[in-house]
Amino acid sequence: MLQDVLQIRMAMVCCYAVRMGGAVYLIDTGFVGGENAIERALDQDGWRDLPVKGILLTHGHLDHTLNVVALASHHGAWVAAPEADRVLLEGDFSVTGLGCVGGMMQQAGATMLNYKKPTGINWFYNKTSCEFPAGIEAVPLPGHTDGHTGFLFGRYLFCGDLFASFGAYSHRSPGIFNHHGEQAEESLLKVADMDIDGILPCHCDKASPETHLERLRRMA
Repeated sequence: MLQDVLQIRMAMVCCYAVRMGGAVYLIDTGFVGGENAIERALDQDGWRDLPVKGILLTHGHLDHTLNVVALASHHGAWVAAPEADRVLLEGDFSVTGLGCVGGMMQQAGATMLNYKKPTGINWFYNKTSCEFPAGIEAVPLPGHTDGHTGFLFGRYLFCGDLFASFGAYSHRSPGIFNHHGEQAEESLLKVADMDIDGILPCHCDKASPETHLERLRRMA
């Protein structure tokens, strides 16, 4: 993994911590067990004494947002999220099309896991409408959700749920979880054509960012 990036793994998904400018920024907050996993990961040399200033959400699905309220409250961190996913962040996971099946699953999960909707979110509309930390740029990648967004850090892209990277079992996001399948495909092709060195998905094995990018390009 990159020197200033931690991959924080938990059941079903992973999230990331980025170290820069004397502070830490989280990319998503994971799912069940995510809060403890993140706190353990940050309790190590070189990270322990740095403040967690911000939380950036790639999209509003439950497995990326379950712990956002607890972490933001504990660290006094601001939260930035795509405005197009506002309805998801507010706890309504029902969507149209094939995605309604995944939406019903998430709605049930939100109830069972006592999902708390965050308040005071810094909503962003596109890659220039929000004040991101210097060194991070939002890259719109709609399709998986309306507001699905990647975050560019140098020559590496945190690509959210653009695809799942598991070697020979790498695959596109299942249709039941996509809001717009055609848009999702366009976003995948967009990233495959970007001039970057690697990508960091949220559903993946422990391969390098360069290997994840290679898998995506083969898929594309």
